Amino acid sequence: MIAVRLCPDNIYRVMCPYNQEITSQSAAFSVFILGVLCIPVVLGALCMLAWRIDFDHPGAVSEDVMEKLRADPRLVDVEVQVEFARSWLEGRFTGEEWQRARRAQVLALGN
Repeated sequence: MIAVRLCPDNIYRVMCPYNQEITSQSAAFSVFILGVLCIPVVLGALCMLAWRIDFDHPGAVSEDVMEKLRADPRLVDVEVQVEFARSWLEGRFTGEEWQRARRAQVLALGN
């Protein structure tokens, strides 16, 4: 059994036509522009802001501070001591010349 109904134009139909607008054309265009242009720009700006906040700023470690760290780490600030210890645990070796020495040894083997 198919259900029919009386439409506003006094004709019986299965589905009545929708004669009104859902939204105005300007509102639909505004939503489209917002979705296509504004939202990606805002999301990109938020991602760049989050990346900038998370960015590690390298501290200026002078040769004097490096000499103090090599001689006696207790001579420098606690924050520098912690970063120096963390760099060793992570294998970053702050201020060391190990990479240059490794290259020199590898190149010397070829001779």
